[in-house]
Amino acid sequence: MPVPDPERARSLDEFIAQLRLLKAWAGNPSVTAVTKRVHEQWHAAGRPRGEWPGRATVGDCFRVGRRRPNAELLVAIVRALVDDPEEVARWERVLGRIQGGREAAGHVSVQGRLPDDLAVFTDRAATPAVHGSAGGDPVSVFTGMAGVGKTALAVRVGHRLLARDPERTVLFANLRGFDPEGPPADPAAVLEAFLRLLGVPGDRVPRTLDGRVELYRRKLAATKALVVLDNARDEAQVEPLLPGSPTCLTLITSRTAPAGPGGVTTVPLPLFTPAEALDLLRRTAGADRVDADPAVVARIADLLGHLPLALSVIGRHLRDHPDWTPADYLPPLTALALEGGVRAALALSYESLPADLRRLLRLLARQPGPDIGAPAAAALAGEDVDTTQEGLRKLADAHLVECPTPGRHGFHDLVRAYAVERSRLDDPPTRTREALTRLADHYRHGVATAMDALYPYEKHRRPEVPPAGRFEPLTAAAARAWLDEEETNLLAVADDPDNPRHTADLSTLLWRHLHNTARSSVALAFHERALTATRALGDRAGEGHTHNHLGATHWRQGRFPEALDHYRQALAIARELGDRAVQGRVLNNIGIIHERQGRLSVALDHYHRALAVAGEVGDRASRSRTLNNIGNVQWGLGRHGEALASHQEALAIARDLGDRVNESMALNNIGNVHRCRGDHVQALEHFERSLAVARESGTSDEVGHGMTNLALACFRLGRQREATTLLAEALTIAREADNRLNEGYALTCLGVVHHGRGRHAEAIRHHRRAIAIAEEAGDHTVRLLALNNLGEALCGAMEPAEAIDVHRSALLLAEDAGDSYERARALTGLGDAHQAAGDPVRAAEHWRRAVVLYEDMGLPDASQLRARLEPTRT
Repeated sequence: MPVPDPERARSLDEFIAQLRLLKAWAGNPSVTAVTKRVHEQWHAAGRPRGEWPGRATVGDCFRVGRRRPNAELLVAIVRALVDDPEEVARWERVLGRIQGGREAAGHVSVQGRLPDDLAVFTDRAATPAVHGSAGGDPVSVFTGMAGVGKTALAVRVGHRLLARDPERTVLFANLRGFDPEGPPADPAAVLEAFLRLLGVPGDRVPRTLDGRVELYRRKLAATKALVVLDNARDEAQVEPLLPGSPTCLTLITSRTAPAGPGGVTTVPLPLFTPAEALDLLRRTAGADRVDADPAVVARIADLLGHLPLALSVIGRHLRDHPDWTPADYLPPLTALALEGGVRAALALSYESLPADLRRLLRLLARQPGPDIGAPAAAALAGEDVDTTQEGLRKLADAHLVECPTPGRHGFHDLVRAYAVERSRLDDPPTRTREALTRLADHYRHGVATAMDALYPYEKHRRPEVPPAGRFEPLTAAAARAWLDEEETNLLAVADDPDNPRHTADLSTLLWRHLHNTARSSVALAFHERALTATRALGDRAGEGHTHNHLGATHWRQGRFPEALDHYRQALAIARELGDRAVQGRVLNNIGIIHERQGRLSVALDHYHRALAVAGEVGDRASRSRTLNNIGNVQWGLGRHGEALASHQEALAIARDLGDRVNESMALNNIGNVHRCRGDHVQALEHFERSLAVARESGTSDEVGHGMTNLALACFRLGRQREATTLLAEALTIAREADNRLNEGYALTCLGVVHHGRGRHAEAIRHHRRAIAIAEEAGDHTVRLLALNNLGEALCGAMEPAEAIDVHRSALLLAEDAGDSYERARALTGLGDAHQAAGDPVRAAEHWRRAVVLYEDMGLPDASQLRARLEPTRT
């Protein structure tokens, strides 16, 4: 078997697939063996033992689509499998290339309308079929070299189709297949943007490519959409973006002809013929200008290679500069034509601008994001907004900037490449750096303003940001919209190694919003950059904050060991600096990890220490959140009255502060206490209020969790169909947010509903999936709940022997954690299973033990069990 070739990989998942093959080639050593080899490498290199990866971390590196892998660890794994330094270096180069292009590939340019049709257009004798119905097939591919007019032709055909059927939905994307300085657009990012244009909220866009493809095609099924995919690279980039519906039409432009499914018309576009070139110049510049010296104009067309884009630019220049004779163009055109006509056309267009617009164009090209709004452009240029808006309008009129959506300005890839080149030649590096710093200041100030609108009660925790530009106070809705619109640009600014202060500040400013809206992958990108930035700055406080934020992000994704490691580093730094407020918040977060891992007494100790610190420093927001967590542990320990009091105090503080997220949590937790007490009407009321608050605050995780609890209350009140619908939606939200904890919880609750409807096989399947997720994450809470639920479903399916085994496992876990409620449930389940197995004596023994626990907790389950025990006494 030959050594697998990493050069085959064009994405991270493909690289991991090749790594799997390399492992097989190396004799398929176990993950334990690979981990040991990595440890030996790092020991030899002097790495401290605390940095060595665990077996689970190494195993994760062989899984696709799961997480952001550690590049250094991936290379170490390759070195553990291959004993050839040159081969290892080759794998490392490929990985660097892939990771360098991943984020840039996520910057996409899409819009919900066609670009404006050209005022002048030369029909092509070589493409008569195009003018009918795009070849009669649902997909047409226009191919040819850069600047040959592929986009112009596709837009013309698109406008003709819309003229016949103006009700068609339009989706247009520039796929940047042959961008000179960046990777092609990621189809997953394009699909996300398309889905948003189709009305899918950002927090409902699926996380996986397959999920986005499925939802995209479902949205377009039976519609009459027109999809235009401009500048495509290949079939792999295009195929996920095809609607897959015969009622939709797709127009694709590409320098090569991507192979595709049946129903595709390929339209190769040659260069213009001499007659077509002259016709375009005549239409653009005016017949009088061309006919004044037709021989020289024909020569100009020849020098431009009959390339439509270059011809168009020169034609406009002829029209707008009547003092130039055609002969005046010949000296510069000769040299420019040798470089390739597209560059000549861009240069002439650029040179026709006044100095202030040339400067604006160069600066716009240097900004790191895919597009820009007028206020940000004004900050970049150091001008007022009105002046900048007028400049943007003029650049758009000159077709040097595009407006993908109202108020946003971007570039065609060739124009941007040329403008960047001119900037490097014409602008002093210090001036460019000053402009980019002004832009970063603008974005940082905008984020601070938006966060003040969304989370005013935490303003004291965020860094002080100097004003930069004018930002009027925002409503909460406007703040969310601005953050959503600028997210890609903010991430691009945070990627600037020359400005670590902005990177660190953006991470700290944004973390609550990213956490509450479940943008875990984006949060990781910000916080990992911030960790590097704070270390470069020597900012120990900032480094501690970043560790805390990374811990919260890993916890949300169910990676408890990584979360605990970051929390402990954050706590150590806070103690080093004597920052009591941060110590208290981190202690609370560490308590959450212990609680989820089933160490309730340890968790409670951390919570009480955190509560004491919150009182000491006067941090009421932290007090509210910690009280909520204390109530959860008290509930698990069977102290339901205390739990209710803790949650009610947390609720009162949250409402007083305007902390809508914690208000939603407290309402949810109060509902849980009422549900355990058998008061399902009260539970339903609190769950409904919790869900309404979560929706208002835009907190997707709390929305999903609230739907799950509301579903259980509906189920207990006989509203089974409503419960099933809610749980299906909660499951979708959890999966799209990559929240494994909520996914496991929703799965086991869906199993409870199936069990209640007599669908025992489906119930068992859902409970087992929930248990698998919980075991993978080390989540004791969901695992224990799902084990008891599984035991009940097995008993209902007349499999009492297996139910006994499952409830015994649950009982051991509950006793180990000190969870009185789930311990009582396990004993009840054991009694039911023994009764079903024909052993009433052992059944009664377990029921009696459960009665004692339920009585201690003051729950109505005690009287229900006594009724079962009565027949055993006669």
